[in-house]
Amino acid sequence: MTKGIPLDLYLSQQSPSGLSEDELDRQLSSMSDIPVTSKANPSGSAASHKSDIELLLASAMSEIGEEQDAYNEIDSAIKAASHGVKVLSPLLAAASKWTNPDTEPDKFEALVGQVLSRVRNDALKVIQAYGIGSADAPTWLTSQVSGQIMTLLVSAIERNNGAILEPGDSRYLQPLINLGKKAAGISESYYSSPSDPNWQLINSLTMATADVMAEYHSFNYFRTDAESVSQEITDFLDDRVIHGTLNNLTERFNLGAKEKAYLGVSLLHQAGRTLANSWANNISQTLGYVKGLSKEQQREVVLSGCPLDEVFSDFNNVYQGLEISALSALRTLAPGREQNLEIKHAQSPV
Repeated sequence: MTKGIPLDLYLSQQSPSGLSEDELDRQLSSMSDIPVTSKANPSGSAASHKSDIELLLASAMSEIGEEQDAYNEIDSAIKAASHGVKVLSPLLAAASKWTNPDTEPDKFEALVGQVLSRVRNDALKVIQAYGIGSADAPTWLTSQVSGQIMTLLVSAIERNNGAILEPGDSRYLQPLINLGKKAAGISESYYSSPSDPNWQLINSLTMATADVMAEYHSFNYFRTDAESVSQEITDFLDDRVIHGTLNNLTERFNLGAKEKAYLGVSLLHQAGRTLANSWANNISQTLGYVKGLSKEQQREVVLSGCPLDEVFSDFNNVYQGLEISALSALRTLAPGREQNLEIKHAQSPV
């Protein structure tokens, strides 16, 4: 598995203002080892998303709230075993894409073990952000946080992002840690209220941001402030998906709070993966652009960072297809619920 090189190594190893031309050439040349071909299979086609959206919406309209009673009747041991299967299966499938468990069992086990170790250690970091010591964390909390982190790591591995497994670097956790620090304890969080519509959206936005931050490990576009980048991504997704797509569909189809959250979770999940792919897919183009600059311009880019305009533009090109698919699916599955927004706004009191 090819590993990317975190670019904040520039500023951590030497004084940025003292970059010589030889050092600059060496640093830019080292970026050629970044797994540009690992961009992942683009998951952004509108056609691939449409069937998923239609299935989710059909389920949302008919099954919201019907599963909780049955779930409460299941023995806790069965729940734990089921959760273990659910969490491990995607990891085993992702790991088998890079090493054959039959012909290279040692490598396969080492990769899986490395991921599991990272999940365990990183889960404790997130839990501590809520003010809870590792020894005091309830099993259910550790399980939920571990499941989220496993999802992020598997997604990164599927994109051939080996940098996410580098020990000691947990910048992808920044969104989850920030949320924990802002929360008033674990009792006021998604983990204690997973069925709350508002917390579902907040959690999904956080996970979408973390999915993109996993690619930050591989290439950071010369932006060394992980917290600032995390906030920029969160703001972008919040504006584009929640305040844009989701609010528009909610008003147009008069969605209830649970329906809005159900659809929003799906949109944010797909948006996070799409933006992560866009982040990875623009690495080669960005490096080519930087290498074509003068030495002084290269030095300026290394010190100040590249703008993310092309990443966001690439995302929008794909995401627009997802928006169209969601609108089309709602019109097909709930034709009687669409409202004419022009008439609705004209009738609203000024």
